[in-house]
Amino acid sequence: MLRTSFALGLLVSGSLSFSTLSASAADPAADALFTAGKSLLAEGKVSEACEKFEESHRLEPLLGALMNLANCREQEGRLATAWTRWGEAADLAAQSGDARKDFADGRRRELEPRLPKLEIRVSGDPGGMLIYSDGAEVRTALRGVPVPVDPGEHLVEVTKDDEVLFRQKLVSVEGKPQVLELDLAKIATQPSLGRRQGAPPKKPPPLPEKPIETGTSTQAVVGFIVGGTGIAAAAAGFVFGGLALGQKSSADDPSNCTSQGSCAQTGLDAIGQAETFSHLSTGLVIGGATLTALGLVLVLTAPSDAASASELEQRARLEPTIHLGLAPNPGGLGLGLGGSF
Repeated sequence: MLRTSFALGLLVSGSLSFSTLSASAADPAADALFTAGKSLLAEGKVSEACEKFEESHRLEPLLGALMNLANCREQEGRLATAWTRWGEAADLAAQSGDARKDFADGRRRELEPRLPKLEIRVSGDPGGMLIYSDGAEVRTALRGVPVPVDPGEHLVEVTKDDEVLFRQKLVSVEGKPQVLELDLAKIATQPSLGRRQGAPPKKPPPLPEKPIETGTSTQAVVGFIVGGTGIAAAAAGFVFGGLALGQKSSADDPSNCTSQGSCAQTGLDAIGQAETFSHLSTGLVIGGATLTALGLVLVLTAPSDAASASELEQRARLEPTIHLGLAPNPGGLGLGLGGSF
């Protein structure tokens, strides 16, 4: 569809409207939106028409749609937005050598004396604070510069870490400048008014891992118990060893056994008890020594400070396990020890 040349005309309401200048739209959706915008504007539905022109220009940035959008925003009363759009139209026309550049420049100049302007002056150390005007950050270069704004209500906020420390609403009037003075040093002392609208949710600080214990670890306690048991078992082994030697001496007495190997019943009983005590002594000494060594390992490898759950889990995979019990053998009972290291 061809967009025909436009001319000034009067609507019933008395506002100005434009038809299109010649331009060809390759995107059917953009062309349909453009046509819908013209119809809505003719019906006096200015805001709805502006949205159609805006979307048409977004889909296909043609000069005709941009100029109609600028004109529509002007009729809507958004003077600063229209002023910006007329400037964009003039630039686009200049790039393509379009004669409509002079028209767009003229409309932009006509708006300049009608523009409200907002100047934000800042004093004091920012200290990480940010300034927002209608949700857009006012960067350092813009501070102290009169900036064109649309007539109507505007919101200025000062934030730190997205917490609002200062908030003020201003009403801009056509053709009148405004100045807002911000003392950041004073604002920094104010309590938070809440989170800035549109700011990401505040993340809670990570919770520290709860220590499992702060004193002597369980592993060390087990080590002491195992080591103490080992020492006691070894001591018992030496006792049984002494008893075995005593029974052997009794068996060697000539009144019980002769040098030819003939033994009375008392000698035979002494020999049996000596063998039993000897086996018990051997088992208890070996088992006691093993338990003592294992207890020492557990004590030396135990965490000295509080450990996190993850650290203890890693250590648990490396710590030895033991199995202790009595086991029969040909000469009587022995001490059985098993496990993994």
